Amino acid sequence: MNRIEFLQNKYNHVEPVVFNTIVKYDPTNEKKYLDWLCRLYCNKKIAVNELPQIGSILNIFNNIKQQLNPDKKDIGRYSSVLELSLVITNFMFENRVSEDEYLKNGAKKIYESNDWLIIQPLTKEAAIQYGKTTKWCTSSIRDDENRFYSYMSSGTLYILINKKEPEKSSFKKVQLLVPIRHGVFEFKKANNTDVDINNFFRKNKILFDIMSNSVNGFDTTIMPYLISLIKEPTIEQQKKAIDYDTKNIKYIKKPIQIIQKYAMERNPEIIQYIEHPCDSVQEQYFKMSDAHGNFIKVLYERGLTPTPKVQKLAVQRNPKAIRHIPEPDQEVQMAAVLEDTSTIKHIERPTQKVQEAVVKNNVSYYTSIKQPSIKTKILALIEKPELAKKHISPTKEMVLKVAIKNEKILKYTSFKYSEKEKLEIVTKQPYAIQYFKNPSEKVQIEAVSVCGRSNFYYFSALKYIKNPTKKVIALDEKNKEKSEKAQKAQKEALLEREEKSMHYENYIINWGSDSLTVYNNYGNWYKKCK
Repeated sequence: MNRIEFLQNKYNHVEPVVFNTIVKYDPTNEKKYLDWLCRLYCNKKIAVNELPQIGSILNIFNNIKQQLNPDKKDIGRYSSVLELSLVITNFMFENRVSEDEYLKNGAKKIYESNDWLIIQPLTKEAAIQYGKTTKWCTSSIRDDENRFYSYMSSGTLYILINKKEPEKSSFKKVQLLVPIRHGVFEFKKANNTDVDINNFFRKNKILFDIMSNSVNGFDTTIMPYLISLIKEPTIEQQKKAIDYDTKNIKYIKKPIQIIQKYAMERNPEIIQYIEHPCDSVQEQYFKMSDAHGNFIKVLYERGLTPTPKVQKLAVQRNPKAIRHIPEPDQEVQMAAVLEDTSTIKHIERPTQKVQEAVVKNNVSYYTSIKQPSIKTKILALIEKPELAKKHISPTKEMVLKVAIKNEKILKYTSFKYSEKEKLEIVTKQPYAIQYFKNPSEKVQIEAVSVCGRSNFYYFSALKYIKNPTKKVIALDEKNKEKSEKAQKAQKEALLEREEKSMHYENYIINWGSDSLTVYNNYGNWYKKCK
């Protein structure tokens, strides 16, 4: 039984696929480090996706092992990969390895062309050497500032050097941290500011291909951010991209409804990055309390036609958003003007009901109604007759309809009216007689008679008649007497009810609280009458 078979039996609880992968990354022919690797894996100190990096470290260890102190030659003494890395780094620092040896022992070359060099620094010294002229903490020569080991414990560093860029360019060197498991990646320019990873790899597609094929973990930690470079991403890949950063949806070409909703559930504001949000997603957005109604403008600019329901939700969030809706229906128009009457000025063709709602809510906005109907003009004049002075030129027919509701319209117009027309007006508005020059006795009598139809209150139109006839004066006196009698009768009725109220109160005192309900019912009725 050879060593590999022996260790496979020893670690028979390790899946065969995983065991074979571990075997692959032991750099020695004799598989000297296989037992150590399996032990760390079983103790959950390393993960499968870390094996390529660990294999490189073991390769360096194997090359320098004979030069180490005796107590540091045995791989079994190291309880972690980090501990082994520290020993290697210290050795290389103490022995001042040359630059040519760095590439061999301190760094791994991933790719090189006339334009680019990609290396993976395996030691602090390699990170310092290849990070020269940058502001990265991993390139600092001060031990208290250099964080190379910290990065080594959280992922793998890659330095991409652009041979064609000037030395002082911030894009001369960029450094990428591919994190372990679910860590966060970092991508920094030479000046230590962030690189837009999508733009970078889309402009340098060859680097994307190289990294995705050569860098372990690139597909699980970096690829989600580069979803636009995957020709036909699966739903799971798309979801993973959104889980990392909801803004990644902007890189998904024509995301289906499931993906749109998936992104919206995590961040509703992300709708701005969805080129063609479906109707249900649009509705979901505008139902948010902090939604921006004006976003509907963006939807139209993208060539979409939001449904009436979406339009209504948008104007309920911001009534002025209606100015972005080309042909809003009546329900949408109404939603806007009920929230903010002034929005009528943004509606090109308001319906009749909408025009009426504006006039009733605030007649001052009548002047903002485009092409108001005759009916709307009449309603506006009823509410505000002075509109006839400047904004409305009413016909006689319109004035007659307004006058029976509001006689003041006669003050702002100068039509001549027949006796029949005057009678129709004063029958509804007796005080309108003040606007008629020399009204006939018949019109005067009608105005005074209308005032006398109240059985209690006394109204007199006489004060508005310049030359009342004796018959009209007598009729007004008669109305006054009638009103006084009615008032007297009502006063007597009130006194009688008050006496009855006292009677019931005494009844309760004499007969106990059982009569309280009767008394209260009567008392409430009495208060109402009073």
